[in-house]
Amino acid sequence: MNSLTFYSHYKDTPSLRHAFNDLSQEIFGLDFEPFYTSGWWDDSFVCYTFFDRGKAVSNVSVAKMRFLIRGRELDALQLGTVMTHPDYRERGLARELMANITKEYEGQFSFWFLFANDSVTAFYPRFGFVESPQHVFSCPFDFSSSSKRTLRSLELNKEEDCRLLDKIVFSRKPLSESLSLISGYAITLFHALYAFGDCLLCDDIEKGLLICRQMGEDLHLYDLICPRKFSVGEYLSLLSFPGVKKIVFHFTPPTEEFPGGRWHRTRDRDDLFFIKSSQNPLPAKFCFPVTGRT
Repeated sequence: MNSLTFYSHYKDTPSLRHAFNDLSQEIFGLDFEPFYTSGWWDDSFVCYTFFDRGKAVSNVSVAKMRFLIRGRELDALQLGTVMTHPDYRERGLARELMANITKEYEGQFSFWFLFANDSVTAFYPRFGFVESPQHVFSCPFDFSSSSKRTLRSLELNKEEDCRLLDKIVFSRKPLSESLSLISGYAITLFHALYAFGDCLLCDDIEKGLLICRQMGEDLHLYDLICPRKFSVGEYLSLLSFPGVKKIVFHFTPPTEEFPGGRWHRTRDRDDLFFIKSSQNPLPAKFCFPVTGRT
């Protein structure tokens, strides 16, 4: 432990950032360099890392975010990119990083949260986190309206489309009073860059964005971003997705607009939700926005 050096807030220091990237690629297969060079890695996403002679060996990252929950705007801190090099495990490094983060941010956020697999269900409760059940909302939907809106795919290898994506994401307005992401732009843009580059559909009339993927008769809707609040159900009725009979929402929609829908409880052992709060502010049934997760 004495030979290790601790650094945080170092994204603009190339040697440390590259070392972090090396560890992330080894553990998760993720290279954060495109995220950095895009300009979308901002100061809301901070890495807390132990280094051994310039080599990153253990890390916990935080993302500072804001949500609309039950009509109230709340600040939240998300923990992610929790990783330790295999040669440095069982030394308490992640525990010490968690303690450092707790000391720095305690009392500054309405709630803390993270996603983890079931191998660490005994670890996070030591820091006050408890597992909370997750749900997914789905609804039969008829896309047979004669009035159709044209959407076009964004191509992130084009500078103008990257600028447009950036503008749309920063203009986001909440669509559900129950649970909506207000700010967490870096994380949403990260997902657009790494996970959803093939399903970014731009609406040039609304200046909005759908992130969705059709799988057979199901339309998986990962995010819907617009600079104004509108009726989600009415807007979706303007779109055309031939063959789709059901929408699966990977965020919390305004469920009152979809009376034929229902919640399904889920528990993915690789994607468990943990929350830390003196009083859990989340609704009884919710789907945490997938584009807001680290």
